[in-house]
Amino acid sequence: MTASPPGPDVEELARRLASIELRLSRLESASANRETPPPEDQSVLDPPPAEVRDLERTVGQDWFARAGVLALTVAATFVLTLPLAGAPPFLPSAAGWGLACLLASGARRAAARSSVRAHDVIAAAIVLAHVATARITLLLPSPPLPAETLPGRFALASVSALGLVLALRQRTEWLTGLALALAAADAALTRGTGFGLAVLAASATTLVVAARRRGWSRVILAGTLAFPLAVTV
Repeated sequence: MTASPPGPDVEELARRLASIELRLSRLESASANRETPPPEDQSVLDPPPAEVRDLERTVGQDWFARAGVLALTVAATFVLTLPLAGAPPFLPSAAGWGLACLLASGARRAAARSSVRAHDVIAAAIVLAHVATARITLLLPSPPLPAETLPGRFALASVSALGLVLALRQRTEWLTGLALALAAADAALTRGTGFGLAVLAASATTLVVAARRRGWSRVILAGTLAFPLAVTV
């Protein structure tokens, strides 16, 4: 029988195990350092300051929502001012009134379900109602309800009163000023009949009285200047 070769001694085994453990420890430490970002990169993970968050919320919600409402208003206004030859004379205006009613009635629900503000939607409804009424009273070459006739005057007075009521219910200063500006525009375009000036005088007086109760100094100034400006335009 041949003798088996002598095995490694105990000290050599212990030395090799210690060397392996040291290498494993170094590998684990290097791996941990690679996974952990350096101190200067920790700022990337920090949340943005409150000012940045507020600006992001303003741009992402308020501005985009207002831009959408403005785009809808401009597009609908452009369509309502087109001649649309061959279409019934009242059909475009009826569509404008229908859209205005839809916006006015759904303003609160739209504000509750999205970032759009109710008074922005109401403003779009007021503008569209005025444009739809102006189409059949003033804008067409041969309007079906001329502003000089009693039905035309009634239509202009109704839309001015509607805009005034909607604006005052929202209790928003700029929206009230918008309703006054549209009433002034109607009065300036129909001042030859005297009826437009009567509507403007009633609207301006109502707005000034309501503005004094709520401390709207700019609306008071606008209402004071609206009547003489409409006369002289």
